[in-house]
Amino acid sequence: LIAGRTVIVNFMFTGCQTVCPPQTALLREARRQLQAVGATRDLLVLSITVDPLADGPAQLRAFGERYELPMGRDQGWMLLTGQPADIARLLTAFDVPASAPGDHPSLLWIGDATRGRWTRASSLNPPDTLVALVQELRR
Repeated sequence: LIAGRTVIVNFMFTGCQTVCPPQTALLREARRQLQAVGATRDLLVLSITVDPLADGPAQLRAFGERYELPMGRDQGWMLLTGQPADIARLLTAFDVPASAPGDHPSLLWIGDATRGRWTRASSLNPPDTLVALVQELRR
């Protein structure tokens, strides 16, 4: 899924009333800014639910539509869910505590799998900061 791409990974859930809405809006704007300078060719945003029991494909699709996200692998943004055990393994791999959904960190993981480079940043950074992080990672 991430081979040959620069990825931005965030953890969210559709019932969130705190950090997820602004985090999603800031990510959407950062992606729009990257698109404006032709820098989305190999960029993929992965929004992964921390509440797989409540967030199935229909809930994620509705969330994406509400925030006007360009959904789909070819569009550059995927909203992902899975079996609880698979999500728990993924959270462990990203060093995210598997606790109550509302306790997830407001962090982004920005990575380039080809180069083996990753960084972590606050998901509430201004869009231009996120754009700069993506561009720096690609150098």
